[in-house]
Amino acid sequence: MDIFFLPDTENRELILDPAESNHCVAVMRYKKGDRIRIIDGKGGAFEAELLNEDRKACRVSIVSKEEDLYPLPCKLHIVIAPVKNMDRFEFFVEKATEIGVTSITPIICQRSERRKLRSDRLEKVAIAAMKQSGKAFLPEIREMEKFQKWISRDHPGEKYIAHCMEGKRIELWDIQPAEENWVLIGPEGDFTSGEIETAIGCGFQPATLGKYRLRTETAGIVACASFYFGMHK
Repeated sequence: MDIFFLPDTENRELILDPAESNHCVAVMRYKKGDRIRIIDGKGGAFEAELLNEDRKACRVSIVSKEEDLYPLPCKLHIVIAPVKNMDRFEFFVEKATEIGVTSITPIICQRSERRKLRSDRLEKVAIAAMKQSGKAFLPEIREMEKFQKWISRDHPGEKYIAHCMEGKRIELWDIQPAEENWVLIGPEGDFTSGEIETAIGCGFQPATLGKYRLRTETAGIVACASFYFGMHK
């Protein structure tokens, strides 16, 4: 059964947005009376019946509901400096969504190569990845902001900054995830020593993703994977 995304599922009868309506009726050729599956991005999955074949506003009726589909065992927030190549950063968003992440916050660091991006485009990538993977949780794609502004606010939970500089660092693969977790991933040139010191002063623990130097988007994926496996130990 094909999956469609609809964030507002409070009523029994719902209307798919134009993109999902067109995909349902024109691309997948569903007809009135057929059943489809709907996810809301908050953990809910629904079976619904098509009430019409409108390519711009397809109406459906909820038949059954399943709550908390594949719930996340804990909250994982990835705070990451986007790379210059957007295809690579979109790849990270796609894979992080598939693995399971609560939110993604793009940040601007001193060595950042990219200082602007379209969060709406990244949300579309995340929605497609959520549907493809069969999950019902959509990560929050937050607006980009400067490192210094972001780090100055309170972020409750366990906090880690992954960097490549020498010194004592926790291995993320060995961490037992807490209820809420934050991981900072720097740009291609890594965080500056000043940024690392600032993060540590704000309660972030220095961490490593292994002995090899990883690309930013790879580091983000590895961080997600380390928590995924930590959750399921």
